[in-house]
Amino acid sequence: MKKSIIFVEGPADAVFLNDLIHHLMPGGNIRYKEISKFKPGKAIQIYNEPDINLFVSGGCTHIEKFNKKISEFLDDGYNILLIQDADNLEKDSYAGGFDKRMAYLNKIKTEYSIDFETFLLPNHKNDGDLEGILEKLVLKDKYDLFYNNYLKYCLEIEKFSSKAHSNELLQLKYRIYGYCQVFHGMELANERNRDYHNKHWNLNDSSLNPLKKFLVSELGI
Repeated sequence: MKKSIIFVEGPADAVFLNDLIHHLMPGGNIRYKEISKFKPGKAIQIYNEPDINLFVSGGCTHIEKFNKKISEFLDDGYNILLIQDADNLEKDSYAGGFDKRMAYLNKIKTEYSIDFETFLLPNHKNDGDLEGILEKLVLKDKYDLFYNNYLKYCLEIEKFSSKAHSNELLQLKYRIYGYCQVFHGMELANERNRDYHNKHWNLNDSSLNPLKKFLVSELGI
């Protein structure tokens, strides 16, 4: 097991990765609940030194703000991983899409003489994000039943609201949230509270294989 720090974009990523690592090591006695938000200039302390730490650092352009802290972590013997969305050019014209985002992150590594291993969601190959992964992990029969009725709901809303609002509700992020509300309840629909070990998710889906391979290799599981 490598003593590691994983930088992620947001709480949703941290919660998902925490559960996925638990899934990969069901019998492990490893602590990796160190999920926090930190800002440039604020001291980062790691208490109790769990083997794996998850830190919420914001989007990819924030990572350069932590270059000095990354250097300190490297000097302390930590293996540094960065797991972020690849996104796309429409979402981020500056560094969106797998190729542009990798080029940007490699530039940061060179510019600040720091090192970290990167995995861009969903599969370190295509444009996309965490929600693109989650849609593949839902149980198809339950999700199809939910989505068929959710679509009718959105079309009804369009009649007295607007097509723009209806289309917004149809975005993948809100569809996943709706799926969680229906089958998990309101509390567990919140991305900070989700439990990916429950019966409404399939962490054995083949779409996770690239990410699992990365984690097993880089964490030394």
